[in-house]
Amino acid sequence: MVHFFGIAVLAFGTLVAATAGTNPAAAQAAESGQAPAGVTLEIQTPPFLRRADGGADSRLLIKAILTNTTDQPVTLTVPTSCDVYRWLVADLRGNIVQPDDYRGCDREAQHMVLQPGQVLTHKQSLMVRGSRLQENRVYQVVYSFWGVQGAARFTARGED
Repeated sequence: MVHFFGIAVLAFGTLVAATAGTNPAAAQAAESGQAPAGVTLEIQTPPFLRRADGGADSRLLIKAILTNTTDQPVTLTVPTSCDVYRWLVADLRGNIVQPDDYRGCDREAQHMVLQPGQVLTHKQSLMVRGSRLQENRVYQVVYSFWGVQGAARFTARGED
């Protein structure tokens, strides 16, 4: 279990989980750590991450798929532009191996309306410090996209 932005996340393979929205039910769901009905986030990663020699950074490709399965628009709000997407890497006991690197951001709230049935896909390359990963150990990337959270597992591998 990983606590990310105050919410516990348990990841098994590709996890579908969500917490977002601006309506009262969604806000209550977000505060309780439960997914609001109809908004999902699927995180996909390759099953293996090759560790570079010498502990250099390794590139982990992720794909985040945010879906509104309802027949109503859902407004997603995050406190800053940095919160549109956030990530961390943790071991399976929930110990944070690498947090998201800080980047400059706009401190104003950001809003996005996800229309009924809309699917929003985001691809990103995360630079993971190889020196923090142990070979053949399973890790999870915990990802937040527009305040909706999900996770997926990968196994660290050595150079071929």
